[in-house]
Amino acid sequence: MDAFDFAHSSRIAAGPLAFALAWWLLPEQFVAADGSAATFSSAGRATLAMMAWMAVWWLTEAVALEATALLPIALFPLLGIAGIGDAAAPYASDVVFLFLGGFMLAAALQRWGLDRRIAFAVLARVGSEPAQILAGLMVSTAFLSMWVSNTATAAIMVPIAISLAGLNASDGTGAVAEHRSASALVLAVAYSASIGGMATLIGSPPNGIAARFIAQTTGESISFAHWMLIASPASALMLVVCWWWLARRMPRAAPGSAPARRAAIAQSAAALGPMNRGERSTLAVCAITAALWIFRPLLAPLDLGGMRPFAALSDAGIAIGAAITL
Repeated sequence: MDAFDFAHSSRIAAGPLAFALAWWLLPEQFVAADGSAATFSSAGRATLAMMAWMAVWWLTEAVALEATALLPIALFPLLGIAGIGDAAAPYASDVVFLFLGGFMLAAALQRWGLDRRIAFAVLARVGSEPAQILAGLMVSTAFLSMWVSNTATAAIMVPIAISLAGLNASDGTGAVAEHRSASALVLAVAYSASIGGMATLIGSPPNGIAARFIAQTTGESISFAHWMLIASPASALMLVVCWWWLARRMPRAAPGSAPARRAAIAQSAAALGPMNRGERSTLAVCAITAALWIFRPLLAPLDLGGMRPFAALSDAGIAIGAAITL
């Protein structure tokens, strides 16, 4: 066995070893919330040990992340933690289907290049000064991150940011200015992707997990519109503060360089060509889906001739319907 195979096998074995170690190290008793002594049940010990196993495999990527996530379905029944029905139920929650539909919408945006078209459309309208370009880059990144994963958004926008950095050079060689500009613009993409991902339920997986946890612990479900109502203002404020902080570090533009920047952005936008049928269809589906998510609380009580056709409408159902349409 070569060194690579041995290292990989060691990472795989580390998971079950972490399970055994956690099981062995866990005390027989623990102090409950009310201060009384409680005994660890076999299922409780197995659950914590499973957490250790999965954490090791996720950290080392010994197996595919998705495969590690499915371990509870296979092992919870064997370890007496939960039956197969209870173990599998969380994998089919409404939050999972909401993200499934959201990921398909994001894939369609990327498939037809609408993400880049949206980015350049924003950049073409914000102006050509460095601070304005920074603002346009951050707004377009944050907007895309509301619907596309943070990582995918960053992958889309970083090449655009780097290409824009050279346009902001202010001295003869432009080396120092370009370095400062590139640093600010790339950081802007990273920060904006995270900030924009906060604004919607599908912007980032932790949002859905938080909404699900709140629903389970308080019984109060959080709709897509409710989340946006709370998170969007905070996200917008953070974006403005981040822009102000980064704009102070942008280099000054060279005199007379604005036309060149405008021309470069316009050329990149023109290179995308006119919108084709696939782009128009995808844009229409995404717009209708977003509208249904936002206005669902208003549609649910709507009475049409004694019937309420939208009463059972859910965010997850809207997402899956959009995915099927695409």
